[in-house]
Amino acid sequence: MIYRETRLAPYAREQIYAVVADIERYPEFVPGWSSARIIRRQDQVCHVEQEIGLGPVRLSFASRAELRPPERIVISTSERPFRRLEIDWVFVQDQNPGCEVRLSVDVEISAGLLRPVVQGRFESVAARLIPLFMARTEALLQGR
Repeated sequence: MIYRETRLAPYAREQIYAVVADIERYPEFVPGWSSARIIRRQDQVCHVEQEIGLGPVRLSFASRAELRPPERIVISTSERPFRRLEIDWVFVQDQNPGCEVRLSVDVEISAGLLRPVVQGRFESVAARLIPLFMARTEALLQGR
């Protein structure tokens, strides 16, 4: 499953980048994200243990987040249950103070009975990511 979306956001790219880079806070505002814990940092790379729920299915996995402030974040893993997972965020400064947010999600689940269910649900989650992160950015800027 490959999902791509581009949206204009009314925030400076540094503002929305900071929210996406705050990986351990995902469970607070991304439905289905049960946990996200950085277990090791090396320069601009974070190694993360995560757990997400996609309907009745729970997926636990380790991932790698490459941070390139303020323009890009790439989260990836090939650990089971994924054959491949890459979430690529790009932030392009646009009109002051707005920016363009580009999201690309590439997911392939390892073979198994749950493969079609999980991949279908992942597309639903991917379609909600930019609005969720924009709402979180707005809430933080408003002090909520």
